[in-house]
Amino acid sequence: MASSASDTPSEQLAAALFAQAEGHAERRGFRFGDGADHDMRHMALIAAEAVMARPDREAATSEAERAFGRLIEAMIAARGEVYGLDALRDNVIGEGTLHRARMQICPLWPIC
Repeated sequence: MASSASDTPSEQLAAALFAQAEGHAERRGFRFGDGADHDMRHMALIAAEAVMARPDREAATSEAERAFGRLIEAMIAARGEVYGLDALRDNVIGEGTLHRARMQICPLWPIC
């Protein structure tokens, strides 16, 4: 979801939130599986729309970035429980870890 000049402000923010989340995962040595990639992009768009609805967008954007960072950390922590020993051989955080992480951290604005 690369941002372009024709994107709405929400779409631009969603792209930035997704990039921040993806970068957080990469800095920790992980990457999103295909399903989690799709779900995270969708969650970023919903979060961006929530941020844009707030009058304090700068503070809300920072809060959203922290929430996505917390989500990524929860996904990484859930790998062993979700994938078992297979988690030790792969650097993917996928749909299973996303689901488990959301169960643990929600409600957490603006993700859930």
